[in-house]
Amino acid sequence: MTLTVIAHANIEGHHFHAMKSSAEKHGYHLKIFNGKWHGLRSKITTLYTASKTEDCDLLMLVDAFDTIFMAGPGKVMDLYEKHEGKALFSAEKACWPPHPVVNGRYIHTVDTPWRYLNSGGFIGPRKLFTDLLDKAWDEWNNKYDHGLGDQYFYHCLYLDNQNTIALDTGCEIFQSMAHHSLDGWIKGPDFIENPETGTMPVVLHFNGMTPMDGYLHYAE
Repeated sequence: MTLTVIAHANIEGHHFHAMKSSAEKHGYHLKIFNGKWHGLRSKITTLYTASKTEDCDLLMLVDAFDTIFMAGPGKVMDLYEKHEGKALFSAEKACWPPHPVVNGRYIHTVDTPWRYLNSGGFIGPRKLFTDLLDKAWDEWNNKYDHGLGDQYFYHCLYLDNQNTIALDTGCEIFQSMAHHSLDGWIKGPDFIENPETGTMPVVLHFNGMTPMDGYLHYAE
């Protein structure tokens, strides 16, 4: 199985180099898409383009400016194996955007607080992303309020396709850092352990304006 990591960035600021250097440190094949930025919807266009043009089995999309990789693709493959065939999205504690229709459609059957989709990190078969977006593209362009950003679209895509899309509610691969304190977390020389799940996530996503300056050494 081959894996390509993709991100959209048309500037190289705001901790972009932390994402890039940590990906290179751990041996990922990283592809940066730098087309004109049209708001958060550009990340959907990036995924759609990559799903049709990249020569790989799996695609992983991450946010370019607030992500740090903690381990390599071998660990990702091992953790993803039980989800093989599905798209696996990061999960977070709060539903954003707080759209009542989306929020009301979630049925919670997990025992962790990370239960809502987060679009800042996900992995899955390249061809599956092509199929999902082929089916949803016209509706996305003509129906959705693009002002709500990409995450609203992915909420709807997940809720309509739970047979092929799952959430990483155990924070095994992806760790959303928003909406909670890191006090009490175990911070080793090359890992961070989530005490609520007992996992050491591979991809740290400092979303929701979570400060990441104190963790940049992990990217070195």
